[in-house]
Amino acid sequence: MKIKILCFFMMLTLSLISFSYGQNWGNFKDVNKITFYEFFRAGFLVNSSSQIPLIGKISRISRNPSYLTSHDLLIVHLISNYYPKVNEKMTIFEIPRSIPGYGNYVENLGIAKILKSSHKQCLAEIIYAIHQIKRGDLVSPFLVEQSRFQYEKNYVQKTKLTHIRGKIVSGIYTSPVTFYSGVNQLVIINVGTKEGALLGQQFLIKRPLNSNRLSIFPTIGILKIVQLGKNYSIAKILNAKIPIQKGFMVKCRK
Repeated sequence: MKIKILCFFMMLTLSLISFSYGQNWGNFKDVNKITFYEFFRAGFLVNSSSQIPLIGKISRISRNPSYLTSHDLLIVHLISNYYPKVNEKMTIFEIPRSIPGYGNYVENLGIAKILKSSHKQCLAEIIYAIHQIKRGDLVSPFLVEQSRFQYEKNYVQKTKLTHIRGKIVSGIYTSPVTFYSGVNQLVIINVGTKEGALLGQQFLIKRPLNSNRLSIFPTIGILKIVQLGKNYSIAKILNAKIPIQKGFMVKCRK
């Protein structure tokens, strides 16, 4: 009996420590602030590639290496009836993987500016590169990304919801099961506009622990929503003390 009572008070103490620990995570005060490039770097999910307004794909590159970075030149083979104008910007992307239950992940690789254009192809310069760009990567109008950003940024829930809870369902850049926090590390959570989530909203990451029929959820990190979907969000990990795993709980930060 004494052992059971001692265990109970130990678990209660751990719960109180984790609660206070979760209330003082860093100085992330600007909960609703998010830059366009945070949004752009996150990519997005689609049910089908036909939902993307495809212009063309990269057919040639300006130098021998297979991968390009900022200021390199490339040739885009146009495969639609949309003909970009000189100085117009384009988004370079690829669709590297499918996230089960959520669709295909569209990874934005960079931005290019048109230098010359014809009805069949155009010459462009890479002005911003997130990841290495290669022959065969796809191209869409940059205006689409800007419009999506303004739409999601202006989305406002009538009532601020602070009770939203969910869980991490997948990683993006690394293993979908286990991944580590770091700069621009992204995860997918099963919370979206349907649950009242907002762009830039922060969530506490909680690790489920079970012991002697008691469930406690110590706070082990913070993430911020950088892309919104109806039933999901893409979030960037801001801080974490241990490796983050699929299945960890998230709770809206008040």
